[in-house]
Amino acid sequence: MLQPVENREELERILEAPLALIYKHSTICGLSSKAIREVESFVGRHPDVPVYIIDVLRNRAITMEVQDRLGVRHKSPQVIVVANGEAKWHKSHWGIKSKVLSRQIAALKN
Repeated sequence: MLQPVENREELERILEAPLALIYKHSTICGLSSKAIREVESFVGRHPDVPVYIIDVLRNRAITMEVQDRLGVRHKSPQVIVVANGEAKWHKSHWGIKSKVLSRQIAALKN
C-alpha cells in the first residue's frame, strides 16, 4: 500500500525510519501512470518496506522539502530510497523499475 505524505510531520517520520521508499507522482503525467505500476509491483513483492507517495501537484511544499532535506533534485515521477534520513538511491522517469528497486533494497538490507 502506498501511504500518502501530506505534511511535514509525516515526512519527518519517514526520515527517521531505518528504511523507506518515497515515490513522487503527478496525476496528469502519462509517464507517472507507468511508473506507479512499477512501484505498486514492488510493493506487492516487498510488503515489509514502507512506501510513501507524494502527489506533486497537491503537495508542492512537501515535494520541495524532500529535495532540500535529501539533496535530490526534484523530478516527477521519481523514487528515492531513504535509510536513516539519507537518500541512498534515486531514479526518475523511465528508470523506475520494480526489479531495480528490489535490487537496491536488497543491497541496503545486506
